[in-house]
Amino acid sequence: MKVLIVGATGNTGRLVTPRLLAAGHDVTAFARQPAKLTAAADRLRLVQGDVRDPPSLELAVMGQDAVIATFGPRTLGKTDVQEVFMRNLVAAMEHCDLIVVGCHAHAGITGSLPGSESMKLVAESKIPVLVCRSSSQRQFLPSPMI
Repeated sequence: MKVLIVGATGNTGRLVTPRLLAAGHDVTAFARQPAKLTAAADRLRLVQGDVRDPPSLELAVMGQDAVIATFGPRTLGKTDVQEVFMRNLVAAMEHCDLIVVGCHAHAGITGSLPGSESMKLVAESKIPVLVCRSSSQRQFLPSPMI
């Protein structure tokens, strides 16, 4: 399977990437600074991009079988980056038939709570979605939407 990981250099992305590679998947790691990714393999492709830039996200999504969104803001301050990311990702994926697996690592940060604009965008899209979360986040996030 061809899998795109958005946020591959973050804490969750660095855990997911080697596991996908070990399972035999072809992985595309999308990050602002992909050189920070320490994993290396024949089936790993590094792509530089920014979630705020729709064309770079659209190019990364093309040809993928699945997208794993491990992206989250690196600040506790108020930011719209998660909302902008989800809007751009949903738009990029409307032309594809993909599954989004969202790993919400920062459930307490503005923009990733249920009812926020980013969750509404995903829930209202026609894209099959599975939202993964840790047990500590079950009280904050809705059940899988698949």
